[in-house]
Amino acid sequence: MPQAQTRILILRTFKSGESNLILHGLNTGGAKMSFIARGAMASRKRFSGGLLEPTHHVLIHYQIPKTTHEDSPLHPLLEVELLNGFEKLRHQYERVEMGLSLVKLMAQLAQPGVDDSPELFNLLGNALTAAEESDRLPILQLHFEVRVLHALGVLKTVERFSQFLKYSLKDHHRVILNKEELTFLHGETKILLLQYINGLSETFNSL
Repeated sequence: MPQAQTRILILRTFKSGESNLILHGLNTGGAKMSFIARGAMASRKRFSGGLLEPTHHVLIHYQIPKTTHEDSPLHPLLEVELLNGFEKLRHQYERVEMGLSLVKLMAQLAQPGVDDSPELFNLLGNALTAAEESDRLPILQLHFEVRVLHALGVLKTVERFSQFLKYSLKDHHRVILNKEELTFLHGETKILLLQYINGLSETFNSL
């Protein structure tokens, strides 16, 4: 089988069978890709040191499977190189939870084969970077959700979210909201995200 490589942000991993590991990642074009690391659970030599962990930014070498009708084929994993482990996220429980919530959301939003949204990859990477140092994690999470909704074309009423669109994620500390405003806008984004995710499910089920 031909081989290729790509950079991804790892979104999710889970065991398959006795020793295989399935890996979902977001590539630089904003598409979700799936990989299988055969024997990864039986031998840690190839993928040692917690290399295949959600949030990690890695360079993946993989095989391109034969033509398939699947929307998200499993690409056999050959080698992985760690580019950024976002280690500071693991220094505090709140940061770990933040990082995992970011990749979990992207795992729900990103679609296989849709690689025309590089902004999604950049937003996730920038959010993980900001979460390593941020002392305003709730604002950062809301900022990330707003920017993702905007990138997806879902955010129709932008006035109330203007601060989030004005500043980059690294400047999320410049967003000024009181507690009531933060709670209200969090509720707004949750509704929009849920509607979008439900819409994706309905589209998938109708195919």
